[in-house]
Amino acid sequence: MNTNTAMPDGMSDTKSKEWLKSAHPDWNILYTDRKRWCGQLDPNRGRAILNKVEITFVEADKPQELHLLILEAESPLSTASS
Repeated sequence: MNTNTAMPDGMSDTKSKEWLKSAHPDWNILYTDRKRWCGQLDPNRGRAILNKVEITFVEADKPQELHLLILEAESPLSTASS
């Protein structure tokens, strides 16, 4: 997980997808034919965090937005909601 690095602007869709996959190896990164960016937590790779998150699928209009949504999804669950 690449929490301290902002995603660079101006990358091609291919480079953006490569960067997102590198930054979030537990997630499947998709760029749809409708020009939407999606991330889905892969249960085979993300088993260590799967029980600690509520959100396992996110989508956005831009790759930078997807990066931020994945970071938010990976934030630990609030202990106050027990």
